[in-house]
Amino acid sequence: MTEALRIPKRPEAGKPAPNLADPATLRASFRWDDARPLLDGLPGGQGLNIAHEAVDRHVARGRGDRIALRWIGKGGGRVETSYASLSRET
Repeated sequence: MTEALRIPKRPEAGKPAPNLADPATLRASFRWDDARPLLDGLPGGQGLNIAHEAVDRHVARGRGDRIALRWIGKGGGRVETSYASLSRET
């Protein structure tokens, strides 16, 4: 594997905090009314669609060229997929 593909580990940085430290508490306290302002919703107020939230809104905001998914194989292979590519394929 080339050095450019290697993801360096920094023990001095410590272990990062988990994204969901307590999933059970979050699940118990979750309310759609609290989450809705964080979501775009479909254009024209047509509802909510997770594909739009995960992919299409990034394209609509001019970020389609950014990497949405990155795969790095054990042998050094690498595949990057942009939001625009995901949008076209889905």
